Amino acid sequence: MSSSRNDKNVLWGKTLQVYRFIIRCNEPARIREIQRSLGFSSPSLVLYHIEKLKEAGLIKEEGLGYVADKVLLRNLVRFRSTLIPRYFFYFLFFTLGTIFELTLLRPPIVTREYLIAVMFTSAAAIGFGVETYSHWHGI
Repeated sequence: MSSSRNDKNVLWGKTLQVYRFIIRCNEPARIREIQRSLGFSSPSLVLYHIEKLKEAGLIKEEGLGYVADKVLLRNLVRFRSTLIPRYFFYFLFFTLGTIFELTLLRPPIVTREYLIAVMFTSAAAIGFGVETYSHWHGI
């Protein structure tokens, strides 16, 4: 019953938070642990989201907890137990590019073209910074 359409419909809101938490855990995540860490009001609410994830084929029960069966991370890169938004790397690239332009590439006479280049790389850094922030905080 697991299809990519179901996976995408399930992964949003609180269910996405539960899924991300389970992926970050290095051992099977227990219901009470998920409840406390994510601040859910009751274990039955966590169980509801876990059942949705199990039906979509994204997690499975293992031992005393739940583990990710299929890692489906759109726009996220997993580094050990940390999930990093893909936009972070673009933000880092354009931020370093802006710093590089303002320090090492600064001409003796500031021209209009130089200012336009700095404005575009700064705008890209700000845009990717906002996207990184929104993905990191699940907005």
